[in-house]
This record gives sequence, C-alpha cells and structure tokens, in this order.
Amino acid sequence: MQKPTTIWLVRHGETDRTTAQRFNGRDDTPLNETGRQQCATLALQLADVPLNAVITSPLSRAVETAHIAVGARALPFFQEDRLIEIDYGEWEGHIYQEVQKQGPEIFKEWENDPVKCAPPCGETGLAVADRANAALSDAITRWHNHQVLVVAHKTVNRLLLCSLLGLPLSHYRQAVPQEPCALTKIELINGGQWRITLPNGICI
Repeated sequence: MQKPTTIWLVRHGETDRTTAQRFNGRDDTPLNETGRQQCATLALQLADVPLNAVITSPLSRAVETAHIAVGARALPFFQEDRLIEIDYGEWEGHIYQEVQKQGPEIFKEWENDPVKCAPPCGETGLAVADRANAALSDAITRWHNHQVLVVAHKTVNRLLLCSLLGLPLSHYRQAVPQEPCALTKIELINGGQWRITLPNGICI
C-alpha cells in the first residue's frame, strides 16, 4: 500500500505587526520572541513526523519558522516565491482604521470582496490563490508519496484551504482560521481524495 502524499501546512509565527493588527504583506518583518516560542512548540508537534523536504515563502518570518520547526534535521530547503504573502500595496504597515479613514470606498469594496478587489497598488485574493495553488500542485507532484513541510502566510494558507475544501474564496477570512504557527495536515489519499486535519483537530 502506497503512503499518502502529505503536506504539513503552517503559518509562520508571530511578528510585532501581528499583535498590532497591521497589514503585513510583502515587508520582511521578522518573528518576535513570542513567535519564536510558538515555533518551538511547533517543533514538538512535528518531532515524530518523517519529513522529506521543506518549502517556504521567501520572507524571513516563514524561513525562520521552518528552521526552528525542523531543528537540526538535515532536510532539503526550498524557497518558493509563489507562496509569498499577499501584496497590500499602499496599505502595507498600516492599521485597518487608518486605511478605512483614508479611503472608505475602496476599503468597503475590499471588505465585501477581497478576492476580486485589491488594495491600491496591491494584489487581489484571486491572484494569490492562483499562484499559491500552482505552487502547491507542483510540490505535490514533485514529492509524491512523501511528507513535506510548507510554511507560508495567513492569507496564502486561507486561500489554499478554501480551494481544497471547495469553499467560496470570498469567505476565506471567515471560513478558515489561521493563528500564528497553525498546523494543518493535508493528505492526498485514494488516488485523488483530500483528507484535511485542521488546527483544531477536525478532520474533513
């Protein structure tokens, strides 16, 4: 019996922008100490998982999360540009209330449909979903019947999981929680069926 292809999907650990509730997209903000402690807990969760490879977003908060999570294990590491976080454009680094005050109409449009509407000079959720799904598909093909750790970002992971679960992408912020260092197990079984174990332990 063949082993399932398994993707262990992780959101990176906490940064200072996480706690400040600032838009945190392409800026290369590092983990804070709480984030590193979260990664250490993640390492315990993954300690007995026989991983074969690690794929991360190129941003340092994802790369550092992965290195802490796997510890001293000698694994091939790959940085995947298509897993980088959404581009928030002019909203990057600002809190919600600031961008809402500066441009209430575009903010309302984005709140109603973040998949089709982009922040000024930013990226739509649909564009993120397209590139992230392509990256995941390539990883599954390359690492067939193996176990891979994939470390990315809140928006990227939410859109990936909505796609796999068949949920409307426009609901990604409500439908799929992704706390810092959230760990989701994605298995490809029975020749094409998905079995997904969410961070809360619910298996779908």
